[in-house]
Amino acid sequence: MTTAAPQPAENLVVKVLEPYGVDASSVSEQQRFIDEHIAQLEASDNETIARSGFVLKRASEGFGIGHKVPLAVMAMGQQMLGIDLAVATPFIASNPAAFTAAAMGAVYWGYQALEPEEREHLHRLIGQAFEFGVELVKTIAEFCIRTMRDLLDSEEFAQLRKYVAEFAEAVGSSLYDVTGRIYDRVTEIANSAGEAVSGAGSSVGSAASATINRGKALIWGNEEKDPEGKA
Repeated sequence: MTTAAPQPAENLVVKVLEPYGVDASSVSEQQRFIDEHIAQLEASDNETIARSGFVLKRASEGFGIGHKVPLAVMAMGQQMLGIDLAVATPFIASNPAAFTAAAMGAVYWGYQALEPEEREHLHRLIGQAFEFGVELVKTIAEFCIRTMRDLLDSEEFAQLRKYVAEFAEAVGSSLYDVTGRIYDRVTEIANSAGEAVSGAGSSVGSAASATINRGKALIWGNEEKDPEGKA
């Protein structure tokens, strides 16, 4: 899968917080931001965003080391979204809650799509930036994935995937670049084809829909996993 260009560990915390307008040089400001941001996420009327906030809160409380854990999760997600923050910051600032949810979605799908050596690099990068051991970074990622799997239903996962796709597209990337999933590539191609022929009549749309459904069936076979949810 495609990830962002590696950032020096000492700059990573700054890169994570910059889109949110937070002074990364102040630990108290970092703590204040995380507390307020999680509270805002949890209070959202959007259930996907609210549950993303709950996962971050659980991570913050569960590991006993405070605000660094949610920041580390957000940093992992930003790395896997492949975002050039100089380009994306204005877009991110317009909806920071959705961006945080997108970063968590990138952790959910992107972390599992990483090759072993890419995962090891991510562990080292996050570990150096937040002064964590690599095993702790791994445990944090797995905790978030497991908790999201337990909390989100198929509709919420579909919304989460939409956030990931929107933020990736904003910087010229794609959902497939984040997740590495064949299903996402097929969907992107099908959607592009659908847009290209949208004026050709409903019969074309019906044929395209049938083709997409057959493609989904071939990809997913008889698996019990829901491609719009907990895959």
